[in-house]
Amino acid sequence: METTEITRLISWQFFRFVSKRLVRYAGVSGIVVPLTQVLLVFFYRVVDLSAIASNALAVTIAAIPAYFMSRRWVWRKVAGHSVSREVIPFWMMNFVGLLLSTLFVWLVGLISSSAILLVAANVFAFGILWLAKFMLCEIWLFAVPDSEDGKTNSASASSAPVFIEAEIVEPGDTVGL
Repeated sequence: METTEITRLISWQFFRFVSKRLVRYAGVSGIVVPLTQVLLVFFYRVVDLSAIASNALAVTIAAIPAYFMSRRWVWRKVAGHSVSREVIPFWMMNFVGLLLSTLFVWLVGLISSSAILLVAANVFAFGILWLAKFMLCEIWLFAVPDSEDGKTNSASASSAPVFIEAEIVEPGDTVGL
């Protein structure tokens, strides 16, 4: 097996490993996005709040189950929560989404009172940030610190694939011990 084949194999295994979390992340979005939209329409049409207030409440309320489902189901973290390393950065990312979606919702509110356009503006704003947020969670937010050196891995040891560096020896090669 050549080095490029090994690299391809490792890359494929890493992709398969990360893609499982990406599918679970999409599943969380499949729950949280409809919840956000129902809350947005409820606050806008039933409670009769402004588009901006409705959006802010909907995003804030939906962020709570999004955090817990992402942490537990997507990244399989069950140990204690770190306020400085997980909770605050997660809420900051949601705040960026809130600002962007509020801008889009405000713009739509200026030209229309349509709840459907309001929902579309909200979904579009969060859609823009969806993959970036996944990557931040994957690489930094829910990465698990190694116990010895303090560096981080992107998954817990029990679920992470193990990649071992090995020297390829062909038949007839002389191996020095």
